[in-house]
Amino acid sequence: MQINRNLGNVLAVDEVLPKVLESLFDIFPSADRGFVVMTTEAGEIVPRWVKTRGTHDETETLRISRTIIREVMSTGEAILSIDASDDERFDSSQSIADFSIRSMICAPLKDADGNAFGALQIDSTQGGGQFMEEDTDLLSGVAAQAGIVINNARMHEEALKQKEVQQDLKLATEVQQAFLPDSEPVGTGYRVSSFYQAANHIGGDYFDYVEMADGRIGVVVADVVGHGVAAAMFMAKLSAETRFCLAREPDVAKAIEQLNDRMSRLQVERFITFLLVVIDPASDNITIVNAGHMAPIIRSSTDGAICEPGEEESGLPIAIDSGMDYEAVQYPMNVGDLAVLYTDGIDEAMDSNDQLFGIERVRQLTAEGGDAEAVKERIMTAVRTHIGDAPPFDDMCLVVIERQEKKAASTAETGQTDVVEEVTA
Repeated sequence: MQINRNLGNVLAVDEVLPKVLESLFDIFPSADRGFVVMTTEAGEIVPRWVKTRGTHDETETLRISRTIIREVMSTGEAILSIDASDDERFDSSQSIADFSIRSMICAPLKDADGNAFGALQIDSTQGGGQFMEEDTDLLSGVAAQAGIVINNARMHEEALKQKEVQQDLKLATEVQQAFLPDSEPVGTGYRVSSFYQAANHIGGDYFDYVEMADGRIGVVVADVVGHGVAAAMFMAKLSAETRFCLAREPDVAKAIEQLNDRMSRLQVERFITFLLVVIDPASDNITIVNAGHMAPIIRSSTDGAICEPGEEESGLPIAIDSGMDYEAVQYPMNVGDLAVLYTDGIDEAMDSNDQLFGIERVRQLTAEGGDAEAVKERIMTAVRTHIGDAPPFDDMCLVVIERQEKKAASTAETGQTDVVEEVTA
């Protein structure tokens, strides 16, 4: 009853254990030492709390007979040793000598399912016969009671840790969103529309719009193998390195070669499929560099034909090995032409029957016409319908680039320009 009162509102393991031992010292006046051991996830027996009569020190060096403890845990039955110094079951005579143990009782700690996760032991240095058979039953009852309370405290602590993890993941999601562009590039003669969704809280898919020194815009879509925290961390590094390489090297093929070398030097066992499409406001062409990614699907505005340029020129994914060569491919973009860039979370989206959405479906939806926003919405609506109630299998990223007709300057703008030119002259 006393232990029930002591443990009734305790929710932390490190509060439960000393209260259990304090109660045992009241119940067993012959006990000189008591301790609780628990197993780790790796199965190792670790002391969690020690108390000696008059003092307690959870950090005290504790020598224990693991043979006795493992037998107690495996059988689920308590063990009484009336004269421990002459007990063959002890595997460590040193532990007996260190503490002059003469008699002891050890009982298992079990969870609600009856699985042993530790043990509770009391021992005495006052000579043999300090504990009786009836004491074994009493300690077993206390251990059963304490085991449930300790297990509840452990689950409560795990719940608190899980809550912290969820909060960290929420923060990580916000941080990752900060890496992704929050607005589309303007003033380029192109309209860009995008979609991004991580399979979990955070993902390994990546897209970005990188402003280059000469006015060009690099549109990047990439996919780090896997998803989750590790993929997201690698993606963050990729984001920084991509901007650095495109800023210092105007030749985009060489820039991606440098990016590959820098990511390969990290020696991380992950790779990245990477697609770069460079928009040049002063040119009618786009430039494509492909590193193991799906080629962009380009729809012609004249006849609605579909093509996928740069597929044959694609190099190996980023970070497989350094020293790789990559090729830049020029492709003409007329007004109304449209390019779809995507990660495999789109074409490999699965329904509840494990059926893939498929690249051919992406091509068909692209060919049906409409502007960048319409094509994006059409594809994502179809993907969501295909997935249904099934959980997302992978991160999903989609970027649609549409060549628009350059707007002619208004009369007022022309007049202002003339004034500026006259003043300058």
